[in-house]
Formats: sequence, C-alpha cells, structure tokens
Amino acid sequence: MVTVLAMVVVSFGLIPRVVQQVALSVQGLLIDPANLMTRFSVELGPARFMDPATIQPLVGALLDHVELFTLWSVVLVAIGVAVIGKLSKAKAWGFGFVYWTVTLLPALYGAWKTM
Repeated sequence: MVTVLAMVVVSFGLIPRVVQQVALSVQGLLIDPANLMTRFSVELGPARFMDPATIQPLVGALLDHVELFTLWSVVLVAIGVAVIGKLSKAKAWGFGFVYWTVTLLPALYGAWKTM
C-alpha cells in the first residue's frame, strides 16, 4: 500500500511539469521568435536572463534547475514524503534537497560532456 501511495505522491509532484509545458507553449506563441535564443528564453527562472553566448554550460544547467516549476515539483514531493512517510519537516526538506540534487545530476553530466 505504501508503494502505491508513493507513486501517487510522485505523480502529483509531476503535475507542475504539465502546467510548465502549457506555460512554455503559450509563451512560445506570444514571444517574438527573434527573441527566442535558447530554451532558457521561455523558462521562468534565472537562466532566462543570462546571455547564452557567455554562460558556462554547467552554470546554465544549474540555473535551469533553479526554476519555478522544478522547485514547485520538489516542494510537492517533499510534502508528500512528509505525509506518507510520517517524517518530520526537517527530514522531508532534506529528502527534497536530495531529490532536487539527484534530478540535477543528469543535466550537469550532459553540460560537462559538452565542455
């Protein structure tokens, strides 16, 4: 039963990604195509304001992960883990940080390979 609840928590934690895709699609329709330099141009994070020509790939990957919908997903998963696992808030936030870090690793590895 706990496994099913864990899968439900992660599924609900990924709902912000669906909202993100809708928001990115709407922005893609509304923004002038000349201003769309990279995928960071439509995201809602600090990478949006960086110059793609001068940013280091590792910094870009890190800033891409400090993004509204990514952080929203991590918060939802941490809350779900706290409720389902009956964990303290500190342990749940610790799990959320580990979850965020583990999901960051593939992006960092990909950026590292392009250097």
